[in-house]
Amino acid sequence: MDDIPHEAISNVIPVWGLTPDECAKILVQADKLISQGRASGVKEKRLSTYICVFDQQGAPYTITREQRILHLLDPSGNLLMICKNIDGIMDMLDTCLPEPRVRIDKVV
Repeated sequence: MDDIPHEAISNVIPVWGLTPDECAKILVQADKLISQGRASGVKEKRLSTYICVFDQQGAPYTITREQRILHLLDPSGNLLMICKNIDGIMDMLDTCLPEPRVRIDKVV
């Protein structure tokens, strides 16, 4: 019998793509941003290769992993941040998405 403990598959950091735990965290945060009016949608690429969170105008911010490092790309595909943990990427995404504009109607 094998006495060596095995790590959960979700804890294995892939060379390419996101882990199930990272995907879940991104989707929860994206839902919060959508409910706050700071994002308009989210789409997960098949096989968790990457996830796009769309800003208020529908432009995608992409979260992916290349060579074991997480990347956050702006809508033009430019690198905004690299980080080893998803929390840092989510903080940067939070910074990039502006607060919704408050519309004040004039009463005459």
